[in-house]
Amino acid sequence: MKQKYILLLLSGLFCIPVFSQNSSSDDSLSIHNLSDNPQAIQLFMKAETFFEKEKYTKAAKYYSEAYRVDTTIIDALNNAGVAYRRAYKMDSAIYYYTKILIEKCTQ
Repeated sequence: MKQKYILLLLSGLFCIPVFSQNSSSDDSLSIHNLSDNPQAIQLFMKAETFFEKEKYTKAAKYYSEAYRVDTTIIDALNNAGVAYRRAYKMDSAIYYYTKILIEKCTQ
């Protein structure tokens, strides 16, 4: 019985650093880390603004345009898929999710 408590205590001590590793003030990825193209960044940020306002169809269009300008921003495809899903436009969401898979397979 004593061994179980010691094992539980040790396992708890090893878990603490795992949870504290990602405790930065900003956990989200910055678009500036994803692209060097200022036009793509501007389009992506505009899409983020529409997404926050729950204007998902407009957001999806700007995400798509950001990807068209800079094809290295694969996150824009994912965000477009999420935006279309939230707008209940499942065909468009599936299109963008499929496009992500194709892009990742061809890299």
